[in-house]
Amino acid sequence: MADGTKNLIEESAKETRRHFDVVAERLTDKVEAVAEQVAAGLEKITAVQETLKKHGQRLDVIKDTLGVVRGEIGRIKNDHE
Repeated sequence: MADGTKNLIEESAKETRRHFDVVAERLTDKVEAVAEQVAAGLEKITAVQETLKKHGQRLDVIKDTLGVVRGEIGRIKNDHE
């Protein structure tokens, strides 16, 4: 192969590598940004799940209390009849 052709191929390969490196770096940056957004979203979802769990526990207490109140109201009602 002639030296000129060889040099042309080597220069083309170097340029292709530089272009690939730039594209790979941009892709890496975008993937990292998406990963950070996903992590932040997961933290928010976890916080919402914990809040819902607490609300569920409070609703269970309210349900139990209402059962007691209904029973008491029933007794009061029967005492006055």
